[in-house]
Amino acid sequence: MQALDMDASKVDFVKYNRDRLPQYRTETTVRSSSEGRWVQKRALSVEGLEHIRNLIPGGELLRQRLSAANLPSMVQRGDYVELEFIEGVFLESLLLQRAAEGDQEGSVEMLGRFRTYLGSLGTSEEKVMRGVVAELLSGIPEDPGNEMMPVADMDLTFDNVIIDREGKYWITDHEWVFDSPVPLSFILYRSLYVLYLKHERRLEPVLSFPEALLEAGVGKDLWEPYREACERFIDMVFGKDRPHVVPSHYRKDVHQLASLAHPQSREQQLYALRLELDATKTALDEMLVHAKLREERLHEQEKKLGELSNTIVLDKSSLAE
Repeated sequence: MQALDMDASKVDFVKYNRDRLPQYRTETTVRSSSEGRWVQKRALSVEGLEHIRNLIPGGELLRQRLSAANLPSMVQRGDYVELEFIEGVFLESLLLQRAAEGDQEGSVEMLGRFRTYLGSLGTSEEKVMRGVVAELLSGIPEDPGNEMMPVADMDLTFDNVIIDREGKYWITDHEWVFDSPVPLSFILYRSLYVLYLKHERRLEPVLSFPEALLEAGVGKDLWEPYREACERFIDMVFGKDRPHVVPSHYRKDVHQLASLAHPQSREQQLYALRLELDATKTALDEMLVHAKLREERLHEQEKKLGELSNTIVLDKSSLAE
């Protein structure tokens, strides 16, 4: 990646992760200029520098171990890492769109596409997990009975996978990469766990969390140990008692011009409104057809009345004669 002119660029989007423990707090900025768009990730404190710098070796590990993985190019510049900006649509957006349309079959199809994609990244014959991964998944059976991925990317979730215009899949975020095999079913479970934590109210009417797990092929015997592993991971990032997490009743919705969430929500509202307008238009068209038929019948009746009037006039004349 060539160095881009910071002075000539503008900020399109900024996201802060302040709820995490200090060593994991980050700022993600999308910038643009006449030369294109790019992403910058930096630590919000000196404590987080090592975490940010680990993005590069983590990305290299994914490239080495996952045969079909596409990752944006990266380069370290001082105290931040600069990443290539990938144009495309998030898998999460596609799944939420299916749910907004009430399309259960389409939602299940998206889950199948995600599972197929994870399987295409390669499998590992090694079953023994190591380090952080082994600690997180200490409660699961020794042999989870399914495929193992060669390396653990804990953030390989629906909101971190983009499909570009050519149909190519990209892993856009890899803060949490560990050199250990991991059950493919756990990555599936955590992806759905994160998805439903954020969007349960939008997804449940179409596909419940247990239904989604079954459709993704995650066995019921793994649900509880995987849930506990997800909670351990959250504790690791946010702290045991989530000391820095702002309570929900203190939060308020903030929409930025470059935020994806707001346009997606508006798109869904406009889609529903379009359906309503289409239905109204159809009803009006039917009413117009009926009105035209009635108008034609009235013209016919007026014509007949005219003919009857002429007949009566002629009859009166005949009688008078």
